[in-house]
Amino acid sequence: MHRVNVARLHDDNREALSLAWVAGREAGTAVDSDAAAAAALIGHLNLSHPNAIQVIGAYEAQFAERHPAAKREELAARLIASKPAIVIFADGVKPFPELVDAARQTATAVFATPVPAPKLIEKLSRYLARALAETV
Repeated sequence: MHRVNVARLHDDNREALSLAWVAGREAGTAVDSDAAAAAALIGHLNLSHPNAIQVIGAYEAQFAERHPAAKREELAARLIASKPAIVIFADGVKPFPELVDAARQTATAVFATPVPAPKLIEKLSRYLARALAETV
């Protein structure tokens, strides 16, 4: 099984994707090749079939903002309970406090970037494919 530490993923992509580390800097988690067997490695927010890296773009943020804080807390708790390695707010979306608080309590890494969600997913998918590839 191959793994990519969250800190390494951040450092390797910080400049190209303008990644800001918002919460969970102490996260010792990693994205591993076994995650691909159970779910996608990276994708838009999906609580039914969670991704190892959950991306929250403008659409998902607008959905969350339409609800009161209590509902956002419930959404944040469900998201963090799925144990993602990283939650990334894309499209320049400001991370909502309820999720940042939940992430801090569980040492889950949260990143933010102005990069559009589809471009972020594409670039990180390629990065993970290389980093997690079997080698001989």
